Amino acid sequence: MLWLYAGRLGAKLATALLFCVPVFVAASRVYRGMHYPSDVLAGALLGILRRKYGSYFSTYLLDRAGPPARSGTAEPPGGRP
Repeated sequence: MLWLYAGRLGAKLATALLFCVPVFVAASRVYRGMHYPSDVLAGALLGILRRKYGSYFSTYLLDRAGPPARSGTAEPPGGRP
């Protein structure tokens, strides 16, 4: 939730640094020969799509399932006395 404080200089610097970490890791893996560039790009694309649409789909599936069951409030077998 760092982007909520984007007006502050410290938040801008932290956001830039945190954005650069995965980019540098991906570049180092390609440089060292651990992955092909296409592997890294595919992983980045899948990560972006997961971040963008993951919460949407999980919310959609939870809405379709109905309200969650409340624990500890179940009636005893045979109904209420």
